[in-house]
Amino acid sequence: MLLAGATFTGQGLRIIRGGSFMVGDPAWVVIGSVLVVAAAIALWAILWPRARR
Repeated sequence: MLLAGATFTGQGLRIIRGGSFMVGDPAWVVIGSVLVVAAAIALWAILWPRARR
């Protein structure tokens, strides 16, 4: 999910170039950013309890 979100964001920002319909579309920046944040929260929730032990 983190990698997909980063890819979507990169394409929306035109950092990742290609012939995709996603390139340069601001909607994919938002969608990708939401995915990155959700993945970061999920990773934190999974890893945090182990780090406290």
